[in-house]
Parts: sequence; structure tokens; C-alpha cells
Amino acid sequence: MRGGWWLPQKDSDTVAGELSFSERGIRLVLDGHFDIPEFRDPTTLFGSRYKAPIILGRTVDGESCMLLRSVISGFSGGSRSFAPRYLLISEGPLGDCEPQIAEVLVHYSHLEDWGSKQLVRTDRGAAPGTFNIVVPTNRVETLKVESDIGFQSLTLWTAVAQQFKPGEVHLAHRSHFEAVFHLPETIDSTTHFVGLLADLLTLLIGETAYVTKVRVIPKSEGAHPPIIDVFSSWVRGDSGPVRAPEMCCPLDRLSSEERAIFASWFKHAEELKPVYDLLLSTTRSAKTHLQMDFLNLIQALETFHRRVYGGQITSDQDYDAVRVVLRNAIPSGTAPELAEKLKSLLDYGNELSLKKRLTHLCRTLKRESVESLLGVSEDGVARFLQLLVDMRNFRTHYDEKLRSRVREISQDLVAAYNVNLRLRAFTTLLLLTHLGLEETKLATGLSSQLHLAF
Repeated sequence: MRGGWWLPQKDSDTVAGELSFSERGIRLVLDGHFDIPEFRDPTTLFGSRYKAPIILGRTVDGESCMLLRSVISGFSGGSRSFAPRYLLISEGPLGDCEPQIAEVLVHYSHLEDWGSKQLVRTDRGAAPGTFNIVVPTNRVETLKVESDIGFQSLTLWTAVAQQFKPGEVHLAHRSHFEAVFHLPETIDSTTHFVGLLADLLTLLIGETAYVTKVRVIPKSEGAHPPIIDVFSSWVRGDSGPVRAPEMCCPLDRLSSEERAIFASWFKHAEELKPVYDLLLSTTRSAKTHLQMDFLNLIQALETFHRRVYGGQITSDQDYDAVRVVLRNAIPSGTAPELAEKLKSLLDYGNELSLKKRLTHLCRTLKRESVESLLGVSEDGVARFLQLLVDMRNFRTHYDEKLRSRVREISQDLVAAYNVNLRLRAFTTLLLLTHLGLEETKLATGLSSQLHLAF
């Protein structure tokens, strides 16, 4: 888009330029440069990164633009190019300051199938041999959750988009989430909210939910605040279509009580965000290494247990007495490096082992759930958990004494891949049941996925 661009409160210094947006990011290339000290002497740009918190603009079509968090990415002659983090576009004026967001509307991939609701119906026509197609003209509320943390209300709306062509009529469901915040949010915090919601949808769908469109409504004293389109380098992918019956937990399987998971997800985000990130890191890209996915999943399980159940062998008071005795028992002539290492090991001596943590996590679930997701019988669970521990220890320390125990899986890529799939499903079950989903229903949905059928 061509347009004129200026810095806040310096619209008299407007510079022509071209704005572009693609999967590679946002770029603004000016035909000249702003009349500021940093640009008058090009040599000052070498070895530094000029940052512009806000750049304003208006396209030749009359749209208002705001570029946020821009850094200079290049210069040639008198021109300058910038790489902004966010691009905001509105038909109305945007002002000179970053808007404070009151509401956000967001669409994700797979959203229509996940929240599927039949809106179009047919009725018998008045004349013989005819029928009527009934299409609602208003959007329909298919989900609404209220919360005191993260958002005030979260609503899933569905409508029917209509397209008429000569000899053709196309009808399609279109859905989007609308979130209303308690207090106005920044663009950064709104983006964080959008990402957290995508993470939950990814687990419920069983495929990565990608952001496809974001609109925000800023706080405004007027009756009709402007609607702003937000563009950023959202993570994108090309996952194929997934129908509701193939999903782990589509909307129509969630009871009214279970739908509160949308509030619970944000309520526990600060506590469980490390688990979210470790688990979701194994779903977002097919290019990650099997070993890295395995280590992330094991770490997710260990972190989940530590955050939810704690996990100490004895009380802090009892262990402190033992630790003092053991620290004092280190011989006085011990090398300083060794003495320091022994003392640091004692700091974690009261922690449960990985094997005990995994065993306890299995006991928090029903036997049928554990067996179906881990793919082992009841008498094989302990051996499987020991195998996981040996694999983790071998891959973090490469202790040759463990190689013989993990050789079968470490040398079989298919077996290693299948272990990762089962660990991902197991971790998902633990996390989502902790946040409010019914275990048996979710375990059935997870175990029915095609890649876990055998």
C-alpha cells in the first residue's frame, strides 16, 4: 500500500512510502526519511538500531495506519526501511497514541468445525416438488463464558456467509471469538491473550489452531469506536481440514460445566504456562527433532507434577536437619569444586525422583485411561515408566551404562515417534482434566485419534 507516513505530532514532516505485509513480516520502505537528528547523518545508523515506538500513516485509499515497535532494517541513499512488530489499520482516525483495547475479535483455523452448529435448514415448499432454504440473518451465540481473570466474557459467534453468483449460491458457516476485557489492555497483552486461547483450542482440536484474523475495538468515549484490524507475524501452518468427529474434544462434547475450562485455562496460566509451552512446543512444528520433543514432554510432566502436587519426600523441617548433618560431613580437605557441587545436590535431595512423579501421575488417573494412552497393560506400566526414566537420563547425560536399556527405542525412529505421541496424549489428559474436563470422555477422544489406534 502506498501512502504518507509521519511520526506522532509531526504530521507536517510526512514522507511518502510503501507498506507491505506478508508471511515474512511487515515492512515500510520510505522514499526519503523523517527530518530527525538520527537520520540527518547516515553514519550515526551504523552499529545502532533506531527504534520508533509509533509511526502513523494514511494510505492512498484513505485508511489510517499505525505501526508499532518499528526498528530500522535498512537504508539506501536518502530512503529508510523499517520492520514493525504490529500493523494497525482502520477506516477511522487512530490518534497519536497506542490504543487501549476493550474488546478483541479473533478467528482461528478449524474453528467452524470445532464449534460446528447447523444453522441452515430446509423446509418443504408451498408448491409441490419445491423446498425452502432457511438462512438466519443474525449471528448466533454458540458459547459464552464469564471469568474474573483473563477476560470479562468470552463468546463464540457463528453466522452464515452468503455469496451469490450468476447461477450459483454459496453458504458457509463463519465463526469468531469475541472477548471483552475487565480493563483496557495493550496490544502486547491482547496478543498474549490471543495466543493463550489458540493453545487451548489446539489441545481440544488435536491439530494446531492458527490465528487467521484479529480485530480489536479500543476503549472510546464515543458511541461508535473504530474497529481496527491487527496484523502481526502470527504463526501460520498448512494443516489439513479436521472434522468434529476426528477432534479430541469438539464443543458439542463439552457439558455446560466443562465449558468453564476457558476460564480455568486463563486462571491457571501463570502457574501452568511452563507446562503449556513445553507441551505445545511438540505440536506446532513437524520439523522438531524426536529427541527434543521427548525431553520437552518429560519436562512438561515433571513440571506439571511439581506445580500441582509439589513432591517432597519429607517435610522441610525434617530435611533441613538432615541436610545440615550431610553438609558438615563433607571432609575439610575436599576440593572446593567438589564440595560446592555436593552442597548444591543436597539442595534438591528432598525432591521426588522422576520415576516416583510419573508413578503418582498415573495413580491420579483411572487404570483404563493410563493403559489406553500409554499403550501398555496394567502389569506393564511400571516397566514403561522405568523405560521413560532411562531414556530421559540417557538423552540428558549419555551415560553408556544406560545405552543397552534404551537401545531398542533409540535405534527405532518409528518407536520413538510413537512414544512421543503417547506422552503428548498422556500430558494433555493430565492437564485438561486438572482444569475441569471429564477424564473418561477426554481419554476416549484422545485414544480415538488415528495415530493412537494401535
